[in-house]
Amino acid sequence: MPRDKKKYLDAATRLKSLREAKGISVQELAEKLGVSTARYRTWEKIFGPLPQRQYGDAINRILSDFDTESRWPEADDSPPSSGNLNFNELGNRAAKRRESLNFSKAYVAGKIGVSDPTLKSWETSLPERHRGDKEDAWEDVLYVPRGWLRHLSFSNPESHMKVFDFTDSEFNSVADEIRAVGSWLSRQHAATRTWNFDVLSEQERRRAIMFADRYGVSGEDKTILQVIGDRFGLTRERVRQIIDGMTNRARGGQFNLPKLAQLKAAVSTAELCAVTEFQAAYRDLLGGVSLADADRFAREILGFSVASISERAFGHANSSLQPMIIEPGTQEIVIAVRAASLRMIRSCGAAHILFVTGLVSEAIGKAVALASVRGVLFAIDGMEWLTQDEDWFWLGPDTANNRVLESVRKVLAAASRKVDVEDLHQAVCRSRRAYYKSDIRAQPPEIEVPQEVLREILLRVPWLSVIQMNDFILTEDVAVEDVLNSSELAIVRVIEEHGGAAARQVFNKRFVDTGMFSVPNLQIVLTSSPVIRQLGYGIYGVRGTELPQKAFSAAHASVTRFASPVDMKEDGWCEFTFSISEAGLRNNIADIPRGVLKVIPRGIYSAEGVATGTISLGTIPSAPNRTSGLVVLLRKADIQPGERLLFRIHPESMRAVISRVEQLEPS
Repeated sequence: MPRDKKKYLDAATRLKSLREAKGISVQELAEKLGVSTARYRTWEKIFGPLPQRQYGDAINRILSDFDTESRWPEADDSPPSSGNLNFNELGNRAAKRRESLNFSKAYVAGKIGVSDPTLKSWETSLPERHRGDKEDAWEDVLYVPRGWLRHLSFSNPESHMKVFDFTDSEFNSVADEIRAVGSWLSRQHAATRTWNFDVLSEQERRRAIMFADRYGVSGEDKTILQVIGDRFGLTRERVRQIIDGMTNRARGGQFNLPKLAQLKAAVSTAELCAVTEFQAAYRDLLGGVSLADADRFAREILGFSVASISERAFGHANSSLQPMIIEPGTQEIVIAVRAASLRMIRSCGAAHILFVTGLVSEAIGKAVALASVRGVLFAIDGMEWLTQDEDWFWLGPDTANNRVLESVRKVLAAASRKVDVEDLHQAVCRSRRAYYKSDIRAQPPEIEVPQEVLREILLRVPWLSVIQMNDFILTEDVAVEDVLNSSELAIVRVIEEHGGAAARQVFNKRFVDTGMFSVPNLQIVLTSSPVIRQLGYGIYGVRGTELPQKAFSAAHASVTRFASPVDMKEDGWCEFTFSISEAGLRNNIADIPRGVLKVIPRGIYSAEGVATGTISLGTIPSAPNRTSGLVVLLRKADIQPGERLLFRIHPESMRAVISRVEQLEPS
């Protein structure tokens, strides 16, 4: 780009910045200048020497509210070309200006909207090209007029610093001081400014009220630009322009506000606490302004911070973190404590302060004191200690995805009676945890709360009622379909159909053989659902229901057992009873009692009776008591799982006679 063209581009940028600071629209300024809107718009893209000579004086008169240094310069005063600028000297001057105001790089970079390294680079050597809005914001935060960064001829604003001392004023609170500053800045001409609201004109009073509302004098809910605009019949953009114009008038000035200084001193001596607690203690000093709004006023108008306040952490539950007064650099600990507490509560139902302290230390990579964690906990909504020694706590019953409460709700919805806390504790211990991949979310703690802590949790749940200290029922009936997943509900229905107890082979036949469940899916539900209770080997019922003796006996009789005694008769026949399981029939696996192989030789036997053919016994080295060929014969004979058979084997003739037990004639 030619050097001359660049200075005209810079002049256009400054022209646009001055117009916006004045709060004048393009149409209004074009009308005042007597040119078309389209023609003026081109000047804010490139402002050449001809329009500068023709309209420069008129523009300066229209923008006459600004100090001489702040006006848009005429063509002869425009910034020098790139070749004549010492960018290192300009950057170094900006750094010294920042240091004279006691501003950190992080603060200035944050106000500009750039990173700390970027600001450091600019302070080493000013960018050759104008950075537009970011450079304007840089000049604003340094309290210097437009163009100061690129004009070494501009005088040092320090020598023109104006001090507005409210020390002798009879203000009772920070809110009163904010109103006074708004009144002071509502007038455009510095010579006639006053903090006395009563002597202001109607238009000036409107500006002062807008300014005070913006900084929380009328309440936090009325600081929104749209709300202020609705009050005065203005657009939110117009309100922003008015308040920005008043803020610009504070540049180059210094305000001595004793109440605000008193508030800053009080914050500096306050221990780690919730903002709500601090505001309650200093209600009169604040005068209705929140601490956050007072801090925002101090930062944006005065250039310093009153308090370091943590952000409010929102989640899916009501256990949000209240804003806290914290020391600089401790924001990470505040957020980590809440995250660790929620992580443990969701997995375990409650959190233990020692575990949480360890999780926080792990998360931030350095040791954290137990006292610091305890202090943060008091700022979490719904935090309540569950034990007297203050080790176990929780964040209320509305914590999202609380595994313990979800398990208890399932059990009580499916139960036919009250359930004692011991049984509920067993259900919780049996329930499945949610696990996450390590690259997505951290693994939840894998511990269970003690039974007495579980009881304290359940006593605080509004949808539970306690009977005789340790028994619990639902306050209102809950449909089983609303709390159980589809797999759990299907298994519960089958158990109910079989009178309250069912064997594993029943579930295999109903779900696995039909393709409704896979074998792993069925196994997961049977072993990790809090609703399912294992009544015996391969027998399952519903937790919270009475043990059905008849159904249990029927299920017990159908379960395969291998403890059948081996009887060696005098006539040389070996007898024992046998039944095959559902899984054995499906997977071609049939095992005989190990004692049989002690009295008969291994080999191939001819089978007679209900199943005819040949079978081999003891010929598989890896499974000596496993038969080969028997399952095929049983299938041909239509033998059902659990059906009892009598085996009679003659070792000398290598014969095996198989018969159904119920077909045998009584002796």
